[in-house]
Amino acid sequence: MLFIVILSGNPGYKGVKEIKSHNILLLILLLIVFTISIQAEQVHRVSSGEDLFNIAEQYGLTVYEIINTNNLHTPEDIFKDQVIIIPNTERPDLYRVQNGDTLYKISQKLNIPISVLAEENKLTYKNQLYTKQPLSIPLRYRYPQIYQVKAGDSIYKIASKFKISIEELIMFNKLNDYSIDVKQNLKIPVLKTRKPYKGPQYHIKYPNTLYYKGKSMTNQVALTFDDGPDSYYTERVLEILKDYGIPATFFVVGSNVNIYPAVVKKIVEDGHVIANHSWSHPNLSKLNKKELILQIEDTEKAINEQTGVNIRFLRPPWGFVSDTLLQTAQEMNYKIVNWNVDSADWKDQNVDQILINTIPNISNDSIILFHSAGGQEQNLDATINVLPELIETLKMNGYSFITVDKLVQALHYEL
Repeated sequence: MLFIVILSGNPGYKGVKEIKSHNILLLILLLIVFTISIQAEQVHRVSSGEDLFNIAEQYGLTVYEIINTNNLHTPEDIFKDQVIIIPNTERPDLYRVQNGDTLYKISQKLNIPISVLAEENKLTYKNQLYTKQPLSIPLRYRYPQIYQVKAGDSIYKIASKFKISIEELIMFNKLNDYSIDVKQNLKIPVLKTRKPYKGPQYHIKYPNTLYYKGKSMTNQVALTFDDGPDSYYTERVLEILKDYGIPATFFVVGSNVNIYPAVVKKIVEDGHVIANHSWSHPNLSKLNKKELILQIEDTEKAINEQTGVNIRFLRPPWGFVSDTLLQTAQEMNYKIVNWNVDSADWKDQNVDQILINTIPNISNDSIILFHSAGGQEQNLDATINVLPELIETLKMNGYSFITVDKLVQALHYEL
């Protein structure tokens, strides 16, 4: 599986320029712990009479690939109009078995020893290859090191230096024999060693304060919407949720609350959870404690004045956190709720692309990020158009929807 991270954010907000590269790296590293994505290519909408076998046949895939890509709970049951994400059939990390292939033939095509292919794909002498079967190509063969032969080098010395077999070295470089020349470039199937990440492991350090997904251990998920309220999109989202009887969680920007009080009240009246998304949408990880308290309390007060609830959930803009923010949240009895599935709806304003961004990454206890408003002239029409189809597909796949407080099992309002 390939990992894809799409940072949440909204370029319409002032403060996006404050984001530094180390913050982006930190968020990526944190999300890696919780999010796995499958490289996907297109959307298939199930027609009457179709099953996974003929869908797989149509795209030249195996049924297993479709099941795995879509996290299907009951693959024997698919429904008309259900969305199926079709993975990329030409991924560079895979070789797809062709008619007449044997492991020996594939080994010769890829210049990879049979033993390496067998180990990578957990194949034994009992395994029989089948047409369209995807075989994983080891990462070290896709991104090898380049080594220039030095005086005194031999195939044996080079293989020993990089702890690989002589067979691998000869085969991968298509050498006719053991002879090599000084200054000759050889491809070495070994990944360059990367320095381990030594930054703060916030999800480990603050396990009862910071959440990226739920812990209900059931096939329940939570839809969440950032950056509202506004005068148009938030109400459209509320209408869709009402039509489907779906509860959701809205992380609202405090400065918008008093501008659209009727929308704020409707969020609560419709049975949704309302939560804190800061007052002015800054990068909270860059603020000092006094500034943080002001951002949190001003939003908390505005929501309380309109709805009467005392909120205790916070989502920092872009998901950026810091020790100061997390410690302040603890002292204020707040829980910070980020996400593990990003629709990227603010950026990818295309229904099919949003489905590709979400469906392969949704599993039990997922917290799914959408937006119900945005910056100036932000267009979220694709969000409005995709929600019904996404909700129906997730229901068909056996998921049910709850609010994040139930998913993370924490109190969202203070009495």
